[in-house]
Formats: sequence, structure tokens, C-alpha cells
Amino acid sequence: MKVKTCLFLLTSFILAATPLMRAAAPPQKDYLTSVEADKIRDAERDTNERIRLFLSFAEDRLKKFQYELEHPSTNRHGDMLNSLLNAYVGCVDDAADLIQLGIEKQDNIRKGLT
Repeated sequence: MKVKTCLFLLTSFILAATPLMRAAAPPQKDYLTSVEADKIRDAERDTNERIRLFLSFAEDRLKKFQYELEHPSTNRHGDMLNSLLNAYVGCVDDAADLIQLGIEKQDNIRKGLT
């Protein structure tokens, strides 16, 4: 009888802890497409290239935002604008983080900024 109770408790604990373990995983940057995320991953060692990529992604989000302002959709227009603006801010923040990291490491990041 004790074995069944222990197995039941262990199973209950594992099932209860599974969502918590998923929550502890690092969050994926949901404002990047899978292609964009692959490009960032491929340029892992080159800080200049990663800065350039994040800034180009930010520019793309800004162009899409401007397009949405000029051509408003009839449904979920506000949600679309909010999503694009958040993605733009995320890309700029990541580029700024890389710039700050490059400055701290005293890397030559001038190429990434031009």
C-alpha cells in the first residue's frame, strides 16, 4: 500500500512541477521570425554583424508600422500597431545591449553602427 501511495505522490509532484520547469526556461524572443533568429544565431561570434542585423530588423518593423498607419486594417489594427512597436523596441534594445557589451569589452563596433 505504501508503494502505491509513494508512486501516486511522486507522479503528482512531477505533473505539478512540469509547468514550473517550462517557465524557468529562458524566454524566446517572440518578436523575431525564425529566419531572423537563425541569422542572429549564425552571426553569434560577430558583434558588428549582430548589431547590423538587429538594426535592420528594427528598420523593417518601423516600415511595417508606417505602412499599417497609412493602410489601416478593419480588424485588430491597434493590436497590430502595438505588436510592431513592441518588436521595434525589442530590436533596438537588443542592438543597444550589444553596443554596450562591445564598449565594455573594448571591441571595435564601428562597422556595426554604419
